[in-house]
Amino acid sequence: MKNYGAFNLRHLAKGLKYNNLKPEELGITANQVKVLKSWLKLTGLSNGKKLTPLGSLIKAHDRFLEENITMEVMHYKILTYDQDSIWRLVFSLSDFDKQYILKELSGLYEFKSDLIVADLNVLLNMYIPKIAKKESMNRALLPLIRKQGDFYCKREYKPNIWVALAIIIDNLPEPTLDNNASWLEFNTIYSTFKNVFGLEYRTVEDILYKLENMGFVKIRKSHIEISCNYTFLDCIEKAYKELEV
Repeated sequence: MKNYGAFNLRHLAKGLKYNNLKPEELGITANQVKVLKSWLKLTGLSNGKKLTPLGSLIKAHDRFLEENITMEVMHYKILTYDQDSIWRLVFSLSDFDKQYILKELSGLYEFKSDLIVADLNVLLNMYIPKIAKKESMNRALLPLIRKQGDFYCKREYKPNIWVALAIIIDNLPEPTLDNNASWLEFNTIYSTFKNVFGLEYRTVEDILYKLENMGFVKIRKSHIEISCNYTFLDCIEKAYKELEV
């Protein structure tokens, strides 16, 4: 993922309104429409031609992309969609500086240095908390990064419990003729939440104990059994439904 411009994911609310994304209808340039389409696909809201079931669900419950639930889901989707992205590299690290990111990406991919720096600045602008009104579309998506001098450190962010369950379900192995077990090793779950939300061991444990008390998982010695039939989309819809209560 590169060269997407100075963009904030909340701007995708404009893309949810239209299926064909014609520039004259959106009031933006053709190049901006191209950027919008790319982000809609990266976040799982579109398949490139129309909204996905996830995109339609979010449009129905949060068309202006104001809820943290929406940001949590889109953040997770970015990290799982693009394996070679600057997002993937940054969130695999506990701390970093700009020179390290530049060196790593320049060595692995044929990205121009100025594009890497531009994309990194966009990422940092999205995730470093700043003073902004709730209505501002430029406020931080999730407070996942903090700046300490020239270094940037990943912060813990505890997601909505339904989003957490959705992610666990999304990481279940595909069923086969020989194996239809609905379970995940604890280390796999911990690694996923560590990378995506910077969660520490005890925080992941807390989430799993809460899910067990809700009757959705069973905690075993080294793995977690899923004891519900919810899909990823079912969980996200339930998260939105709870907001309406």
